[in-house]
Amino acid sequence: MPKSAAGYWLTVLLFCSSCVKKIDQPFSPPCNRIVQISAFQYPDNIVYPFMAVFYDNKGRVSSARGEGKINYEFTYFDDHIELKATSFEGELKVYYYYLNAEGRIKGSSVFDNGIKYNKEGFITTMKRPDLKKDLVTGYKQLFFSYQNGNLTEIHDETGEKTYSFEYYEQIQQSVAGYNSPLFAGNVISDRPTSFLIEMGFFGRQSHNLLKKANDGSLSVHNIDYQFDHKGRITTQSGTYKFVYQCD
Repeated sequence: MPKSAAGYWLTVLLFCSSCVKKIDQPFSPPCNRIVQISAFQYPDNIVYPFMAVFYDNKGRVSSARGEGKINYEFTYFDDHIELKATSFEGELKVYYYYLNAEGRIKGSSVFDNGIKYNKEGFITTMKRPDLKKDLVTGYKQLFFSYQNGNLTEIHDETGEKTYSFEYYEQIQQSVAGYNSPLFAGNVISDRPTSFLIEMGFFGRQSHNLLKKANDGSLSVHNIDYQFDHKGRITTQSGTYKFVYQCD
């Protein structure tokens, strides 16, 4: 497994939104909370645990520990979330996600990405930073299109389609945000921020279970799942394996 940490992707991908009325976050019931995320290491298909997940007494992710010295600690306040992120080598950085009146992320201590929501609570627009050697050289506006409660396309300011998505008929079941179209579409791609997708801090998510993500070229990411006897996702695309609190 690569030495993933709260480094490049976390620096790039801390996003925001705006709304008006305080919302209740959709925290998972205890037995549906993922406590370990593993990955299959090829070519031997060995299951490699790389993230242990812990929760506070309100069901929110409080910390996650990974390879080396990787550690993410979340502290929740009325108007912001504090993330203390320690890298594989032990470097500590502190980030802040700022919350709007609805309790959704509206910005961060890194970038102002200007995410906006529609009245149903779905993300409709945002600015994604263009980076060169970790320096922002500009922003690209992204626009999000929905159909039947599902995110179907992401376009940039030129009208070019950057991602499109297809879904199964089953209702969405989030696995630490890893099967969110926001994650599959590289809108949010770092580990700690993906937890906040599942907890509702980036607004409403797609209604159905993600099946395909197409990046606009010839590359199509097909997503399949395996389920346990309780109907919970245990494996995603033969890559990620999930263990739940009551297992």
